[in-house]
Formats: sequence, C-alpha cells, structure tokens
Amino acid sequence: MKTTYGRVIPKNLRAYKEALNTIRMHLERRIIALQKKCKPLAFEDGIKRLPDEIVACIFECGQQATDDNKFALNVSHVCRRFREIAFGASQLWARFHPEMIHPEAVSFLESKSKQGGIEVFMSSHGDYTKDQQDQYRLIDVANRHIDRWTHLRMDGLIHMDDLFCETTPVLPRLRSIEHNNRFHNEYACPYEKWDMPNLSLFVGINVVPVFRVDCNISSLELILKGRSELNEYFHTSYLVDTLATLPRLRSLSLEFQATQCDEIRSSTASLPDLELLNITIKYSTDYTLIKSFISSVSFPNLSQLEILLEEICGEYSADGFLNEILPPFSAVHPRVHTVRIYTSHKFYIGLLQRVFDSVPSVRHLVIDAPNTALLWGNEFFVSAALYNRWPPLQTLRIKRSTRLSERQMEALVDKIHFDGNWDVFQSLQIVSCVGLSEGFLLYMESKMDGKLEWTNVVAAVDEPSENDFD
Repeated sequence: MKTTYGRVIPKNLRAYKEALNTIRMHLERRIIALQKKCKPLAFEDGIKRLPDEIVACIFECGQQATDDNKFALNVSHVCRRFREIAFGASQLWARFHPEMIHPEAVSFLESKSKQGGIEVFMSSHGDYTKDQQDQYRLIDVANRHIDRWTHLRMDGLIHMDDLFCETTPVLPRLRSIEHNNRFHNEYACPYEKWDMPNLSLFVGINVVPVFRVDCNISSLELILKGRSELNEYFHTSYLVDTLATLPRLRSLSLEFQATQCDEIRSSTASLPDLELLNITIKYSTDYTLIKSFISSVSFPNLSQLEILLEEICGEYSADGFLNEILPPFSAVHPRVHTVRIYTSHKFYIGLLQRVFDSVPSVRHLVIDAPNTALLWGNEFFVSAALYNRWPPLQTLRIKRSTRLSERQMEALVDKIHFDGNWDVFQSLQIVSCVGLSEGFLLYMESKMDGKLEWTNVVAAVDEPSENDFD
C-alpha cells in the first residue's frame, strides 16, 4: 500500500475502478436504448394528458422565445386541438410585427389579442419592411392600441417623432423597451416626452436614452459600440446625464465595445438605490472612458459588482482596466459584498489579493479566469503571515482555472485558517479546474469540514501510476 494525501490506496484499486466503469457503461447503453424506444410514446401520451391550460402556457413560453409571429402561426397548424388552444391564448396574438401589416392579418390580431397587453416591434431594416409606407402602416395600427402596449422593440434608426400621433404620448402599461440602433451612432435618443409611469426596463444598443426626471426605471442595460476607423467618439456626459434622471435604478449593465472617449469632463450623478453594477469591456475601449464614468457616478449603496474583460486589444490591457475599476471601491463603496470577475486574459499578479485590497468589504467572490494567477507567485506564499490579512470571506467560487495547483489550493485554505476566518467561511466551490485531481479534492473535502464543493473535474482524473501499487 502507498499513502497519498493522507489516503491509503489498495493494490487492487485499478481493478475495482475498471469493473465499475464496465458496469456503468453497460447500464448507460441500456438506459439510452430504453429512452429511444419510450420517448415518442411518452411524448405523444404526455401531450394528450396535459390540460389545455398547461399546453397554452407552453405555447406562450415558445412565443416569448421568438421575435416574430411565426411560432404562433405554426403551432396553430399542427392539429385541431392545438389550433383551438392557440386561438384561445390571447398572448400568442399580442405582437404587432412588420410581417403582419396586411389588413386581414391586422384584423385577425386585433380580434384574437382581445384587451390584453400587446408587444410592438418596429424595424427600419429591409428584412421586415419593404418600403417606408409599411412602417407607417404599422405605426398607425399600433397607435390605435397605444394604451395596451406592454413591450416596445425598435430595430434600426427609428425617428422618434414619427412614432405617435400625439405630441406627448401616454403609455400607461408599457413596462419594457428594447432599442437596437446597431448600424448608427446617434447615441442620444429623446424619451422625455413620453409618459411611461410603469416603465421598469430599458435595453439599448448604441442608444443612450433621455428620460423625464424621476423616471421609474429600475433596470438599464446598454451596449455602446464604437467605430474607431471613423473617428467617432462617445461623450460620457450623455450617459451620466441619463443616469441622473434615474434615481430608482437598482441594476445597471454597461458594455463598451471599442468605445472611444473625447475626454470632455462630464457632469455627475448619484444612484442611491443601485445594487448591481455590471461593466463589460471589449476590444480597444479607451481607459479614459472608464475613468471618467467611475469618477462621475456614485453608488453609495452598491452591493454587487460584476466585471467582464474580453478580447481587449490595441494599446490597452485588461490589467489596466482592472486598475481603473477596482481601486476606487476601497473607500467610496464600502457596502459591496459580492464581486464577480470574468476574463480570459492573463493576470500575472495574484488576483485574489488585488480584489481583497481594493474591496475589503467583499464576502462573496466569483472568479472565472482560466489564465489568471489567483495567488502570488508560482506556488503562493511560504508563510501566510507574509501577506495582507484577507477579509472574512463567506463564499469563494473558482471556475475554469488552469493556474490553480493542488499546492496553491492547500495554501489558500491555510490562509483562511491563519487569518481566523474559518468559522464564518461557508463554501469553497471549484468548477472545471483542470489542475486538481479528484483524489486530491476528496482529501481536501475531509480536511475542510464539508465546506468544499466541486463539479466537472473531468480533465484531471486521479489516475494512480504504476509506482503507486509497489
């Protein structure tokens, strides 16, 4: 016998493992064969047994997963029962789309949608509207039911003044807007004339909406794409001025893609209710833009920070962006308890210590960074006493790391013990970290009092060598 990580490995372990694998593969083949035979019968019988109300809910979920009316039309042509259920489900026909602008189709939608809320989809792209008159016809139809709008989606450059017959439209049931201005860089879009008392979500691409003061929006998601070859610059003041009108905002997601800043000093804004901030940076986005945004907007009650850095190129580096985002949080945002970092870029300095130094209030940390050094040096520290004290972390989740070795993981756990934080520490979650074998994780599980969880350790199976059985 030979001892590894405190475990005793019997000489016939390989034989046991091979026998178990053989049984497992045999059972898997039997299960797959039975599933293939039973699936058609189970599906057909199962659909027949489902109540019409459940089938209608399934249809509505399918419709919500699409952008047009094809799903509703297709499902209503399957069989007589499906047709009757579909025609009775008003939400299947509550979408006014450019493909449904013919008088017969409009009349059908108006009759089937009844008085429920409707979705309006407008597009200036040739895929949906053959000419400008098609767009105007759709606008006329949608305006007849303006008090029923619950969701509005606009694709392309839509002239805001052409949408409504009234100067100040009232949309009492509108809850969400998607505005995709993909091929244009006219960022500022005025919504301040619209009366939308129940609007809670705005999603925009190359759009910075301008709302009325004290708007009720609670969630804002913006993707801002730049085109550096055209020397187009984004004015940070657009974004800050918009945020200043959203005092009830609770979730903010910003994605910058090759966005260049003109370095004009922006105004300031405060978001007292903001809880979640997500910042995504891609391609050759300018440092100045991030620095200007972070210094211009305050989030006194922010509790969750998410950072995604991908495909950063040119003169900028992921490491530099992290330096611009993290350090201000140490003094300005003392309530941040959850940090999530996602990146495929390499960080050579220990990422864990950088987060702890910048956000000492963190209690829950997620790091999905395959190529990043999580700890100082190649094999972490010789003595835990040489490094700054870690905050009383409660959960730590490490995903897809190729740099986390078994020795480093042991040192990480020892550091939590050394700082006296083990009693408050709840869980270390390891997901798809190929440098850790299953045998080592079993050993660590016994050492960590049930505070270790792991999944998908498929690339690093604890396969004993021949010498282990000598």
